[in-house]
Amino acid sequence: MSDEEKKEYEKLKSLLYTGTISQYGKRKLIDMFEKQQKEIEELKDESKEYQIGFAQGCYEKDLDWKDKIKAKIEEVKDGTYDAKIVLQSLLQKE
Repeated sequence: MSDEEKKEYEKLKSLLYTGTISQYGKRKLIDMFEKQQKEIEELKDESKEYQIGFAQGCYEKDLDWKDKIKAKIEEVKDGTYDAKIVLQSLLQKE
């Protein structure tokens, strides 16, 4: 809500308390409430998108770890590395 809208809202709110608000003022308040509700819904949608993106990033990072571990296991199976050295290298890299 802009500064101008906030001032108008406060003025209309004070008129509500005195009972002297016009039909136009009532309509204006309703419009403000609807606008705020729409903004809230948009923020909820943005938040959901952010959460989905964050979860997807964590999942992809988890997949990276799994791929690295699988590759190291294959190296151990091939006999090219000692298992202790492989595990230590994984811990040091991350």
